[in-house]
Amino acid sequence: MVRDANIFLQEVGRIMDANPGAEVFFERRIVHSRVPEFGGTMDCLIVTADALWVLDFKFGMGQTVEVQDNPQLLCYILLAMNEFGRRKDVHACVVQTRKPHPDGPVRSWSPDYQTVDEFANCLMICIQEYRENHRRQEAGHPVHLELIDKYEPTEDNCRFCSGKANCPALQGMLKEYTMETQFDPTYVARVLETEFLVRKHIDAVKSQAEAEMANGNKVPGFKRTTKFGNRRWDQAALSANKQEFTGELMTLSRPHLGTVSVLLLSGKLRSPAQLEKAGVPRDVFEHLVERPITGVRVVPLGSFGDDLDSEADTDAALAAAAGCTS
Repeated sequence: MVRDANIFLQEVGRIMDANPGAEVFFERRIVHSRVPEFGGTMDCLIVTADALWVLDFKFGMGQTVEVQDNPQLLCYILLAMNEFGRRKDVHACVVQTRKPHPDGPVRSWSPDYQTVDEFANCLMICIQEYRENHRRQEAGHPVHLELIDKYEPTEDNCRFCSGKANCPALQGMLKEYTMETQFDPTYVARVLETEFLVRKHIDAVKSQAEAEMANGNKVPGFKRTTKFGNRRWDQAALSANKQEFTGELMTLSRPHLGTVSVLLLSGKLRSPAQLEKAGVPRDVFEHLVERPITGVRVVPLGSFGDDLDSEADTDAALAAAAGCTS
């Protein structure tokens, strides 16, 4: 990771060396002065009297990111010009170190102003449509149905969208599935193709439901419970019990069970799950195990776990979390 980050910093340094006195900003957050819905955070922005550069560091290796005609970088250019004014030259750069590309890990593009202005005009149309539909939603009116077809949900389009919980296109997709009556191969293929979108929509709805329930609003048939992580060894408890190691054996002692020796794995104590699978009774080691609280989840009322929104259950859940051993 350090090596790849250095490739990005070397490109920043190259531009700085070629442009003495340039202003350099990392993680620069800019919101458009006249369009408050439009903003973004640039990995690096470099500004001189005659030019500006926007640089984006892509550490992922799953999808190739092209620099030419990249909408994200064009957005950054528009935001930078709004903040610092138009410059004679504008440059965009993508540094993607883990995904092989014919042009190498560092790829640059210098769009002309005709390209930038045409993109700005298209973007403004989208913003106006967003404002109109937001106004309609606030007033309780349905979103224009033609937008559902115009902005088709895809994995790329929806990956970073913050509106998945209330997206009419995703909702329409789910309704289409529930209306199907015949489970044929074509239907199966269509569901599998959109699995990512459906899962993300459901996750977003769950997050929204959790926030609403935390504010005192009820969701019929569901409750909030404590979410626990996987069992792990409590290092402080291990040290306090002064366990003895002998080769590939470790001695665990319990006052009411006596001393039990368990096999180690490459000189290390196996995980709680591995010990159980090896036949070691849970009573032998449960006092050395903890389950960290990792958050809150929304589950059906009949599911295991105390209801965090019930005062009695909340007290019980906190007490159990404080002394949780299994």
